[in-house]
Amino acid sequence: GRLHRSNGRVASMHQSRFYGEDLLFPREICTSFGSHKITLRDTVENLDFSPAPVFLLYHINFGFPLLDENTYISCPSVEKVVPRTSSAASGLPKARTMTAPVPGKRDGNRL
Repeated sequence: GRLHRSNGRVASMHQSRFYGEDLLFPREICTSFGSHKITLRDTVENLDFSPAPVFLLYHINFGFPLLDENTYISCPSVEKVVPRTSSAASGLPKARTMTAPVPGKRDGNRL
């Protein structure tokens, strides 16, 4: 399929301080017509002359019908996943695969 996007950048966040960091965080969301794949591409651009530390925390709530038992989540840059609860910890080995909705299950499938 052909890639369809307006200008490639859907949103950007700019973090800067006087005599401090000057960082730009653009996010690109891509998909192809007829595809079952959505790609989120986040980058960090340091607009300053000095190196700056970056700390990121992702919290994304997707659910049914976007996610179902045929969904696989690929996140190549994630090195460590920390579960919130013991129930979530028990599901960690299957954290990147989804199941059908389970009525009454509070944690569901969360990374």
